[in-house]
Amino acid sequence: MTKMQREQRWGTTRHNMRSLDLPPPFRLLVLREAGDAFAHACAHAPRLGAGMLVFVGRFDVAEFAVVLEPEEELGGARRSFYAGMSAIADALSALAPPETPIAIEWPDRLEVGRGFVGGGRLGWPELADEHARPDWLVFGAVIRLVSLTMAVDGVGETTQSPPSSSTRRRPGSSLPRHEPSEEFSNASPLLDDPGATEALVPAFAGTTRGAIAHKSPGLMHSKYRLPTSLADEGFGEATAERLVEGFARHLMVVIDRWQEGGFAAIAPGYLSHLRPERGVRQAIDASGNLRIEGRGRPAKSLDLRAALAMPSWLERFCGDGR
Repeated sequence: MTKMQREQRWGTTRHNMRSLDLPPPFRLLVLREAGDAFAHACAHAPRLGAGMLVFVGRFDVAEFAVVLEPEEELGGARRSFYAGMSAIADALSALAPPETPIAIEWPDRLEVGRGFVGGGRLGWPELADEHARPDWLVFGAVIRLVSLTMAVDGVGETTQSPPSSSTRRRPGSSLPRHEPSEEFSNASPLLDDPGATEALVPAFAGTTRGAIAHKSPGLMHSKYRLPTSLADEGFGEATAERLVEGFARHLMVVIDRWQEGGFAAIAPGYLSHLRPERGVRQAIDASGNLRIEGRGRPAKSLDLRAALAMPSWLERFCGDGR
């Protein structure tokens, strides 16, 4: 991600006159409504380069992906996923009505108020060596802004419109260098883009086709919350553009903190969004795995790589099971 500072020839591409005000060194690529931000970014990451933010011009969801270039081996670089999740959670908090809870269900599900609104994912080259620096990583997210309804024969029957094909694909990403031995813990107070061919899509780690329902190794609660949208939770006129602009600004803040203070400087931001559990201590290790310790129970570790292999929120968010 530190390579985002370099000069690149890519500029801003606009479709349907939609544009975003992004801080440097981000550059913008806007896809048409039928596009797939995550798949496009993964398929073309080497050409797009670090700092390219791919945005799909839709009004019902905020769908975007950003290309990252790590300077560490893949096993540790995956912790950049936590930086991306912290940034989107902070961006949501800035737009939310007062006292609206913003939470993350480890590792990738975003919850606002009464339900979940989407989530994040991480992409990396399919054949990348766990102990070598990957050429690129991609952090992507999809957040539902409004719940679309469609009247049938004048009756109040409704159906949700599924997001673009991007939200049905699967993950692999990175950031600044960190010390391999460092770890941060947290204890509770009480203790398709038409331009991207199908042949290119499988070039990134894990494409989910016909994904089955996947339950992440849940830690905070066992039952998933029902889907909701930002509009349903009182966000008013929050648009995809404003949310993504906020994400970009917050991501730069997180990156700066990581570069200056190591991963321990940014881990609290992510862990603070996890729903607390009485008497439980959570810690993120050097590979990004979540360690859970509690009184009277054996410690366990949740594997980040395995969890990112299939986003826990993806199928329910799509709603059509494809």
